[in-house]
Amino acid sequence: MKNYSPAEEDEIHRLMARLGDDEREKYLLTLEKAFRAWKKGNVSFTELDSLLMRYSQIKVHQVQGDPILTISDALAEGRLDRDQISDELYNRIEIVVRLMKH
Repeated sequence: MKNYSPAEEDEIHRLMARLGDDEREKYLLTLEKAFRAWKKGNVSFTELDSLLMRYSQIKVHQVQGDPILTISDALAEGRLDRDQISDELYNRIEIVVRLMKH
């Protein structure tokens, strides 16, 4: 990452890991419900397989996305709280967060 201090880079990596974990956990709950529905015959194997394929793409999305945009979007949408990010990093990305809110 360009123009970020080592401490800011560490924080960016930590925030991205947390967002990735949160996203995967949320989707795993969706998969669990779909799997139970499949076992009961309420969801087809094709639907379940489609959900599994989408789950495998979550990690690709996280790796390929711009971390500053991802973090700013999470702040704008309330998936990250303002107190979870340092003042130093927030001051550097605040304009991006504001743009994401609009």
